[in-house]
Amino acid sequence: MKVSSKKDNQDLREWIKSVVNHMYWVASSSGDNEQEKVDKWCSIMLHVCNIHTGFDVDFKQCVHGPIEEHREWIKKALHFNGNGNRKQAVRKDGEKCWSVSYPKSKKGEKAVPSKIKVDPTYKYIEKLLTVVFERRQEFATYSEASQDALMNYAKAPPAVNATYQPYDKADLVKKRCTRFPTK
Repeated sequence: MKVSSKKDNQDLREWIKSVVNHMYWVASSSGDNEQEKVDKWCSIMLHVCNIHTGFDVDFKQCVHGPIEEHREWIKKALHFNGNGNRKQAVRKDGEKCWSVSYPKSKKGEKAVPSKIKVDPTYKYIEKLLTVVFERRQEFATYSEASQDALMNYAKAPPAVNATYQPYDKADLVKKRCTRFPTK
């Protein structure tokens, strides 16, 4: 949980419940077979990448049925959120890397530079697993962890316009509908 409270890792919070559920499923479905527990636990890294077969000896494939297409977003969201703050790539001589594109809307008359970022990674999976282990050590049951998450992490951020100066709607409409602005 400590890892998810850091600024760069806040996107991990929404995945805690799913990974904790997986952990409890592993514990409840494996009996006393320690190797099966390890194999099932490690399968989550492949599972979120939509790979559901070819695991280790004691756990060869996921036990769920086919995953519906609309769940593909989970893998993409994890990857996007885990790589959203990548730095700009730098050449060996220290100069930052750029690409140039020519948008159709400009009809070749204007070039637009874009930053080239460093290659994406899968480090977020390790962070996610660390958060789950910390959470499991902190709370004895899923219910306790769930209650804590609801109390401490389910708060919505304030609306973007909460800090804006309020305007009178009638005045705004009047200014928009008149040809010459009034003072």
